[in-house]
Amino acid sequence: MTLHHKIRIDKVLFAPLAGLMSAMSVIKRSVFSVRPPAVIKRVAVVKLTGMGSIIQSTPMLQTLKKNFPEAELIFITSKSNAELVHLLPMVSETWIVNDRGFVSLFTSCLKLFGKFFSCRVDFWFDLEVYSYFSAVLASCSRARVKLGLHRPSSSWRAGIVHRYLQYNSRIPVSEVYLQMTRAVHATDEVHELYRFSLQSTGGTLRNPPAGEYIVVNPNASDLRRERRWGATRFSALINQLALQFPQLHFVITGSANEAAHANEVVRHADKEVLPRIINSCGELTLWELIQTISTAKLMVTNDSGPMHLAFAVRTPVVALFGPCSPLQYKMNDRSHVIYKNLYCSPCVHLFLKSPCNGDNQCMKMIEVDEVSAACARALSGENAHATASGSEVKFLSPPNTVLGLIRQ
Repeated sequence: MTLHHKIRIDKVLFAPLAGLMSAMSVIKRSVFSVRPPAVIKRVAVVKLTGMGSIIQSTPMLQTLKKNFPEAELIFITSKSNAELVHLLPMVSETWIVNDRGFVSLFTSCLKLFGKFFSCRVDFWFDLEVYSYFSAVLASCSRARVKLGLHRPSSSWRAGIVHRYLQYNSRIPVSEVYLQMTRAVHATDEVHELYRFSLQSTGGTLRNPPAGEYIVVNPNASDLRRERRWGATRFSALINQLALQFPQLHFVITGSANEAAHANEVVRHADKEVLPRIINSCGELTLWELIQTISTAKLMVTNDSGPMHLAFAVRTPVVALFGPCSPLQYKMNDRSHVIYKNLYCSPCVHLFLKSPCNGDNQCMKMIEVDEVSAACARALSGENAHATASGSEVKFLSPPNTVLGLIRQ
């Protein structure tokens, strides 16, 4: 199933089911009171999609482990994110939802329901903001205390959880997740992203460059392709940096299904630069990707999961933002942000389909020269830098088109 198919199924099938379960939960709580568990044996955290969100949840996971050291910490996620969760030492068990097809989804849910009845969870943290499917899981979980995040568009889910916290998009999402731990009286807090240990066994590029290199990630997930900066602009950036830094190579990253976009970047690069480019799309395991990013001189990337890996391993990064605001993420002091702060941004958390219908002016206004200059600053060791402040809102795009116009 594609991501858009999953969203459609969630709205058509699981939204009404979540609404019914929500109403039943409200009735049940009017009769039976909720008692916090005296001893915390199991804590479950649910985040089904989003590599970046899982990385941003690591301060929360570390905080839960510090405050409930004897409890099993269970992470429930989709099969595509299981490899990432397995790299987090604070997680005791990973329970997987296999959403690659209807049959696999059904069978994996049956296995989950079996775990719900054999292993009673004390605290259940649902980090999904929109998913009705995760609300259905919460309803079936038998968890003693359930916590979730509130947005007006997800009101059908409200009755299922016992403690409902506001999702504040003006602060880093890692701090939103930490706010949930405070609701269960966790006081010993960790605010830094988990830094993946390079002592673990794992490789790096199978054919590494003979010297220092920059990682270039021109991709973003299918859910929000508007986060992509143009392929030809990435090509022009590589050409500029190749002239300015003749000792550097360039490693292009991405998954196998993102190879076409990466190939476009390579195709438009200057011929004399091609020997210095390694296209690793679809060739790296997650651990190899982490190793590759961690040993790079710099990473240039769209807002994407690999960007958050760079934040976590403290590699200098030039991050290009558009549909999302950089204020929503925990970074490091080596993160150089380019963000044009358009009137219609951030749109990701308000719309399933961006109002611009793919005409992402928030990314098109980012110029090659300013990204190249940011790369030069990052390579020189300069600390964090942002190119736009909250007061510099852009209301129009050339030629004087009103931004944020949903319909006319």
